Amino acid sequence: MNKTYFMSSQYKGCSYVRCLLPTLHGGYNGSVTSLYGDLKDYKTVIAEMKNSDIIVFHRPQNVDAHIVAVELKKIGKKIVFDNDDTFKLDKGNPFYTKKVYGKYGNVKKHSRLMDNFIRNADATLTTTEFLAEEYRKINKQVFVIPNCVDPDDWSEPKRNEGDKVRIALVGSVTCSKDFEGIKDIIKKLDKRDDIQFVIFGLDDKKHRDKNKIVEGIYKDEYKFWDSLKNLEHTPWSKMHEYFDTLNDLKLDIMLIPRAENYFNKCKSNVKFLEAAMCEIPVIAQGFTDGNSPYDKDLNGKNGILIKDNSKWEEEIERLIKDKKLRRAIGKEAKRYTLEHYDIKNNVYKWEEAFNQIT
Repeated sequence: MNKTYFMSSQYKGCSYVRCLLPTLHGGYNGSVTSLYGDLKDYKTVIAEMKNSDIIVFHRPQNVDAHIVAVELKKIGKKIVFDNDDTFKLDKGNPFYTKKVYGKYGNVKKHSRLMDNFIRNADATLTTTEFLAEEYRKINKQVFVIPNCVDPDDWSEPKRNEGDKVRIALVGSVTCSKDFEGIKDIIKKLDKRDDIQFVIFGLDDKKHRDKNKIVEGIYKDEYKFWDSLKNLEHTPWSKMHEYFDTLNDLKLDIMLIPRAENYFNKCKSNVKFLEAAMCEIPVIAQGFTDGNSPYDKDLNGKNGILIKDNSKWEEEIERLIKDKKLRRAIGKEAKRYTLEHYDIKNNVYKWEEAFNQIT
């Protein structure tokens, strides 16, 4: 077995699925070895890297990571790049239109840095075949390993026994233009007495006052959410609190709209997997070319896929009216997720990839 080391990034949610889970279940080492742990100190990390055969860098978008990787390669270590996203600045990338506070320039710089890292790495790991094609243009040795879940991190799903059906948007869809296509539907839901609309993401009013940069970047999104009269808002949480926070919301339905663009085609199905672990039925976006993050998983029994955007309201209403159907879809989603995406049954894929690195 290879002595492999996972170097996590500042993106704790992504690092959890791409670094921590294989570290814990594959018998590897890493810069973070606990859901509750902080990044190890610099000297410890460097020493442990030097004592490893393969070093996996997750989203290495700063120059220091590149310098370290070059030095490690000089002493015979295999360098692997890992990412589950794209930094290509097409018009669908949220940062493409966020040219404020210098963030657009930073993203362009990060994109160039990561392309350079991929070009010089011995191999690349990513989550989907679609994103793998982007990386293969730079590095031919690319391995696709989907994101997984660890059942041990999730409690028993909690049920909503109240009078209102709880419908939510979670994560990136709250802070991007992806919800534009269903804004009118959201407004209608906001006016109903039998519905509680929820978002889990972005800072709430109390915390965003302390972060004017974030408030400036997402000013359009905040303007829309602030216009709703019956919105329940749970802000971003720490990674180790995320699982229980999502479960505690006792959601009846999760909506995952996505604009059909290159950026979203590079995304993984992780939001569906998380909802499934709480037995929350999902209505998610399908794309005309079959390359949405949910096209290959949702089959009607484990979740509802929207190919025709005119069907959003109809499908939401169908689930609102049918509690038994909601529960059945949620249960099947969890069963399906555990069958296909349990880390304990998939961790061997990392070792298979590492054994093929030349």
